[in-house]
Amino acid sequence: MTTMFSSVIPFQIEYDSWKLWNKQEAVAADWTSVSFDDAAWETKKAAEFGNHMGTTAYVRHEVTIPAIEDYYVLNVRVKYTGGVVAYFNGRLVARFNLADDFEADTEATAAHDATLFSKFHVVLPTVGAVTGKNVMAFEIHRVAGQSELVFDATGVFG
Repeated sequence: MTTMFSSVIPFQIEYDSWKLWNKQEAVAADWTSVSFDDAAWETKKAAEFGNHMGTTAYVRHEVTIPAIEDYYVLNVRVKYTGGVVAYFNGRLVARFNLADDFEADTEATAAHDATLFSKFHVVLPTVGAVTGKNVMAFEIHRVAGQSELVFDATGVFG
């Protein structure tokens, strides 16, 4: 049996910029979709996110897949301090530290140590991945009493 990993990294901790919506105003319902226009969102490195302006902040990153037949999984590791929800092309693919029935004003269930990464895998054929433009999106929920917005993520194709 052989296992093959890729050297294609569509986003990397402390390196890439993210599109950020960190406002009191509600985010658009289709913010996780590939077709969503995020031109009005801020572009920042994760270390520059600052503090939560509301309970939840939203981030997006375009993920380009060179040839979908060459990649089957996107391995992701993410750091955060509250709760986080991950979407790929609009489909929920992971949730950490949040109740099943979370909403925009739902706080995280517990504090999370940001030095410990949470990891998950996105099986590309099951989430509508295509050759070319795709989108990885995250909701970052603060924990009660927390204001600092801590988040970053790395993805590698396998």
